[in-house]
This record gives sequence, structure tokens and C-alpha cells, in this order.
Amino acid sequence: MPHQAQPSGSGARQWDQPQPVGSQAGDVPSKRDLTSWWRQFKRGNPKKDEDKGGFLHLWRRMRTTFVRLRIRAAAAVSRQIGRLARAVFRPLQIAFSAVTLCRELISFYYAEPEKPRGIFGVPLQDSIKYANVAISLFNEEGESYIYGYVPIVVAKCGVFLKEKAVDVEGIFRLSGSEKRIKELREAFNSPDRYGKGLDWTGYTVHDAANILRRYFNQLPEPIIPLEFYELFRDPLRNHQAQAVGPMDGQKESIGEFDMDKAIRVYQRLITELPPLNRQLLLYILDLLAVFASKSDLNKMTTANLAAIFQPGILSHPTHDMAPPEYRLSQDVLIFLIENQDNFLIGMQGTEADPKTIVIEC
Repeated sequence: MPHQAQPSGSGARQWDQPQPVGSQAGDVPSKRDLTSWWRQFKRGNPKKDEDKGGFLHLWRRMRTTFVRLRIRAAAAVSRQIGRLARAVFRPLQIAFSAVTLCRELISFYYAEPEKPRGIFGVPLQDSIKYANVAISLFNEEGESYIYGYVPIVVAKCGVFLKEKAVDVEGIFRLSGSEKRIKELREAFNSPDRYGKGLDWTGYTVHDAANILRRYFNQLPEPIIPLEFYELFRDPLRNHQAQAVGPMDGQKESIGEFDMDKAIRVYQRLITELPPLNRQLLLYILDLLAVFASKSDLNKMTTANLAAIFQPGILSHPTHDMAPPEYRLSQDVLIFLIENQDNFLIGMQGTEADPKTIVIEC
């Protein structure tokens, strides 16, 4: 048939794809023509893409809807799997917890009792339960009574030092042998005897003095508890020089100092201390007073002794780097040592058999 031309008016439909280019309708397109046509086909018709009702727009909407449906389906499946897993594994989890609890109960029932922790660095209230020595006092009639209990290390060192070291110059100040001190620490820190019955052969008085100092300095809390710290310092506040004599670092005294009143205040405060703290405080004050009385021989005055033992007897962590506060605490300890014989008056203990030994080490 003869070739008829197509109308090209504005109302005529345009083809979506570009027609291959040829010189005649029946011409075979060249490779170049096909390549050009394929590029135009891939780029598409921009004007056609703007047509909301076109095929490409419909395809994109279908693809988006399909992706959303897949996501929702996957989420639904995931939820179902989660519910199934909880339903299956929850009973197993409960059973496992029950088995674990039973094992812990059995282990607790058959576990060995906790062994004591030693005495160095251990609170007095804990260590005294398994490492103690009874101390006895005598009344005016010569009858003895058990006053209380002190740590074995304090009693053993105290007795040894009173017998061998009251006239030794520099006692408590000079160092002992680190090797021997380590051995003593191990002996006093080990169950079941904790140093009771220790033979001092081979050890010096300086070894004993150093181990005693270390015990006090390593207590978690000073012998005078922190709640009593300021109460023990108040009677001498602003009266240090009047109470113990002038010393470097003291604050200026204000007003008159009543010695008898201060002693009465300390008597009351000491009776208010926890029993174990009170017993240990009075024991160490008595020990230090013995050495202070021989200061002409051992060169250890109350001031020297107070400087050494104050950290373990009366101190506060916030005042370690405050010289005026440190000085006041030392002056309080000096006053307590010098007047220690006033603090045992009226102390009550437990009556004991006349054959009771004062200190059994």
C-alpha cells in the first residue's frame, strides 16, 4: 500500500519511545542509530514523567507500596517469633533461676565459717571478739576485779615494755628491725592464738614499741571515736598554755582555766565512751604515764609521747594538714596522760576471783 503521512497536529498522540532514525521507513537502522535510540529510551521523556497518570508514576507507586507491605509483613513475623520465643524460653529461664538459687543455698549451708581477718586495720569492736586479754584492777581493799578487755597485741607489748624499756632512751621514737617487726605482725595477726603466749626471745624493746605504734595508727577509727572528737578538745580550747604549758603552735589563751572543772569534764566524757574504747584508752594512758614518769632516763616527755600516739588516739581526717588543730589534739593527750590517775576513780568492773591474774598474756 502507498505510505500515508500521520497527522501532526497538537491533539495528535505522541509516542513514548523515540522512533529509530532512518532515511526511509523501510531502511535498516545503523548501529549508531540504534545506540542513539537506546540512550534516548533510557533517559525517557521528561515531559512524560510529569504526567501523574503515566506508567512510570504508577510503577513507582506500586513499588513503594510493595516495599511497605514487605516491611510490615517482616515486622509482624518478627513479633510473632518474639512471642513464641518468650513462650518457649520463659519456663526454661524460671527453671534455671530456681536451680541457681538451690545451688547458692546449698553452698551457703555447707560453706565453712568465715575466718577472722586479723587485728591490724580491723575495727576494735571486731578484732576484740577473737583476740582479747582480760585486764583486772584492784580496789582499796586489795580485791581484784575484771575491768575489761584489750587487744592481745596491746597487752603483750605493754607488759614487755613496762618490764624492759622504761629506762631505755628514745623508746617509741627509735625504729626496730623491719624483719622482726614483720614477724611480730604476722604472729599477732594470725589465728588461733593471735600472739598469746608469744616468746619475746630474739626481739628488742624497739621491735615491741614499733608494733604497738603501728597497731594504733592502723585502726580504722581512733580510740576516741570521731563523734567525741570535738567534745574532748573543748575543755582545753583557748586554754592550752594554761593547761599543759606554753608550746610552739598554741593559740593564745583567753580567760581563766579551771583545772578541776576540766578533769571533771574528762571524767564524764570517758565514762560516756563505748566500753571497749574506754578500756583501751585508760590502759594506754596508764602505759604512757609510766614512761613519762621516767622521762629523765628515757627522754620521752608527755609532749614526745603525745606527738607519737596522738594520731591513733585523738585525730580527725579533716585536721591532718591543719597545724593549729593538730597542736590542740596533742595538748589534750598531754593533759590526759598527766592526769590519768584521776580517770580510773569510780570505774566499775566485774568482780573476779582473788587468784585472777591482772593480765594473762
